[in-house]
Amino acid sequence: MADLRHLTHPGDIVRERREELGLSQVQLAGLIGYKNSNFITMIEKKRSRVPLYTAPKLAQVLQIDQMWFIERVMSFFDEEGMNEKETFREAAKVIFDPENMRRYADRKDQGAIDPRLS
Repeated sequence: MADLRHLTHPGDIVRERREELGLSQVQLAGLIGYKNSNFITMIEKKRSRVPLYTAPKLAQVLQIDQMWFIERVMSFFDEEGMNEKETFREAAKVIFDPENMRRYADRKDQGAIDPRLS
């Protein structure tokens, strides 16, 4: 099992975790509601960023901590990308959920967190 904590680019995280779970790009695309696996290919090859509105669902399917993943996705957004109201609204639901905030803070206090959900 690969250590995800050292990965910072969302494309690397998606590829590592997808392979770890034994999912093809086609399967992963389908699980998050995309008909074409090109979306996953572009993310993994770092030619496209993960849309913020997709990040929570992608993290859920990949069984990784949503806030940890959104943190990494947001670090690759520029100001233009952050002006998309719907995009930010979806991420904010996860980020500002009181239970998620508490759980994430507790995990961070314990040191570097393993983003995999148990």
